[in-house]
Amino acid sequence: MGVVIQVPGKGRCALDAAQPEVTVGRGSGNVLVLEDGMLSRHHARCFLKENRAWVEDLGSRHGTFLNGHRVEYPVAIQEGDRLLVGRTEIRILPPDQDPTKPSGTVVVEDHPHPALTLVRPLSELFSKAGPSDGRWSEALDFLHDASLDLLKEADPRVMLERMAKGLHGFLKPQRVAILLRQPDGELEMTAYAGKAQTEPFRISKNLVAKVLEQQEAVLLRDPALDAAYQSASMVLSQISSAIVTPLALDGQVEGLLYVDARIPRDPFTEEDLRLVSSLAHMAAAKLQQTRLLSEVAHKRKMEEELALARRIQERLMPLLPPELPGFELASLHEPSRQVSGDLFGHFPGPEGSAWLWVADVSGKGLGPGLLMATMQAYLDAWADNSSDPGPLADRLSHTLARHTTRNRYITAFLLRAEPGGTIQYCNAGHNPGLLRRADGSLEQLESQGMPLALFPEQAHGSSHLTLAPGDMLAIFTDGITEAAPADGEDFELTGLQAVLDRHASEPLPQVIARIAEALHEHTQGGPLADDRTLLLIRRR
Repeated sequence: MGVVIQVPGKGRCALDAAQPEVTVGRGSGNVLVLEDGMLSRHHARCFLKENRAWVEDLGSRHGTFLNGHRVEYPVAIQEGDRLLVGRTEIRILPPDQDPTKPSGTVVVEDHPHPALTLVRPLSELFSKAGPSDGRWSEALDFLHDASLDLLKEADPRVMLERMAKGLHGFLKPQRVAILLRQPDGELEMTAYAGKAQTEPFRISKNLVAKVLEQQEAVLLRDPALDAAYQSASMVLSQISSAIVTPLALDGQVEGLLYVDARIPRDPFTEEDLRLVSSLAHMAAAKLQQTRLLSEVAHKRKMEEELALARRIQERLMPLLPPELPGFELASLHEPSRQVSGDLFGHFPGPEGSAWLWVADVSGKGLGPGLLMATMQAYLDAWADNSSDPGPLADRLSHTLARHTTRNRYITAFLLRAEPGGTIQYCNAGHNPGLLRRADGSLEQLESQGMPLALFPEQAHGSSHLTLAPGDMLAIFTDGITEAAPADGEDFELTGLQAVLDRHASEPLPQVIARIAEALHEHTQGGPLADDRTLLLIRRR
């Protein structure tokens, strides 16, 4: 039995007889390609076997989790299950479940597609001379008044309503309707003038396609005799003539303008078509200008807010303590945007110990930055009364889960350093800590629980180790190991290890500088794709 694999906000794909295998990863060869820094290039696969759906991890670096449990071997999946690959949650839905489409005010009717009507490209309409009869002067006056109205600062809906009323007064039709295209592609009635509406506005699907997709204006002299664009509602309403033209400018279509008439009014003329199309063209220019100005103002405001948020965040991100008895400390922090989702900090612990932490909030931008600040506040408040990083991680996970959405979580590495060299730590779904002993041997401090706020009901473990003189511990976010040039390989853990090996005997600030240089050289000076944070601790 097949299922539907859904990535919220990024679409869905079916796992069925037609497509019995769906691979997931960062590599372009996968069926489901996701831009997630914690994904391996070939991370996992879902497949059908014995009439059931299964999931299998493909040896990924960070693992695949089904309902909070790591997938060690192929496991059956079913409706309602949740997969976590990297930072991305995947939902398993039944095969017959389709996304619900929002209802609109326009019902599009499907009809056969013959072809007989007066159709004019917009460029042809705008290049020809205007009306040749005595209405030319009147038409110019109308366009002049309409253009002045478009120059005013007004809400676009108000402007379109005035336009519909003005056109209704000039052409004396039965109805004038302006329909705008919504983000989902559906049409929505935005302005109307004429006979009161008692049912949803209906228009032929073929007519909509002709106007919006081909950007052509259509004049129907007798809809009842034109099977190409005939609509039952038009025939029943005894529509004798209609004009439909796109609101278009520079190839971008905002919607359409519709005008119809009934007997005894004479059918619309080609001059009427040119007039209505010119008005629609002006309306499209106004809509695009309004949107552009709004986007510019919004962007300027966002930049100001982000700059303020960055200054506040810099004050929240503490400098490392100038002296921690028995240890050397150094750090690197490079945000990829104005507001960082990475976190590092410290706080005095009990009995002369000190808390240190590195964390990474899922996502980028202001939201993760605010969650980072929240976690920093909780750590500052609770660290001095905590002695074990495992229970501290549990408390953080429960509290943060109450204040964030399900798809937002934090990987974290919490540790407490004691004067004698003992380190207690908890790795909550974070990158493994890299421990380099003084003799050059390496150990990785693997995860002991899920990321904070993801599955708050699951407890976190903790471990301890002892740093001998010369031993060095590196805690970092994936912006370090996954730094890469365009279409190139990641820096990887081996790149970080190589720099530590070459410069292990140097003061830690110099080691940090060497790592920064190596990252710049590896990425060929390209922009940061993710925040980079690194904390080095060495026993004196």
